[in-house]
Amino acid sequence: MTAVISNTSPLTNLAAIGHFDLLRQLYGQLRIAEAVWQELNAEGRSWPGRDEVAGAVWITRQAVTNRPLVAALREHLDDGEAETIALAVADSPPFMLMDEKEGRHTAQRLGFKTVGVVGVLIEARYTV
Repeated sequence: MTAVISNTSPLTNLAAIGHFDLLRQLYGQLRIAEAVWQELNAEGRSWPGRDEVAGAVWITRQAVTNRPLVAALREHLDDGEAETIALAVADSPPFMLMDEKEGRHTAQRLGFKTVGVVGVLIEARYTV
């Protein structure tokens, strides 16, 4: 099975509330776009989730190759959302982790299932 792809906010939000490891427990492996990594390091700061991602051997960073798609998605989305969706288009994961409303709607219009932090916490309540 293809690894779940995550946008930035599920990583930061779960780290901020001390439940980052739920992602490993639930999904085994994650992939993130390079833009997500850049967002975790934005403004020279170490945002919540940055250190957890840096130390997680179960999270793989991946460069997006379809730059025209990213450029088109950037008309309405930020870099992390655009690259997360572009990775999904290239690899068809079972779903992607994304909280932002516009990003979720765009992903769903393209036929992808999305799960946010609340969905992760609900799933964890019944499986972990």
